[in-house]
Amino acid sequence: MARQVSKLPQIFKPYDTVGQIMAYESGELDEDAIVTLFQHLVDTGMVWQLQGSYGRTAVRLMRDGLIKAPQNGQGKVQRGSRNPHHVSD
Repeated sequence: MARQVSKLPQIFKPYDTVGQIMAYESGELDEDAIVTLFQHLVDTGMVWQLQGSYGRTAVRLMRDGLIKAPQNGQGKVQRGSRNPHHVSD
């Protein structure tokens, strides 16, 4: 008897943050992928938890207009953060 294949909608594949960071560190990402990675890191607030070069790169990309500062308070640095480069709402 033939097996019936389900016609369910394709499940959303989550963003592979760790894999993308590893690819970035290895120099394997093109410019579009770097912008996507840093926008994701800013949107989630993770950029401020990583080593300082990530925060500095995010701020540079924001100043260059390549990524947007977080909206709705997402990714906002908490008061007392040691990150001097944060962009407040």
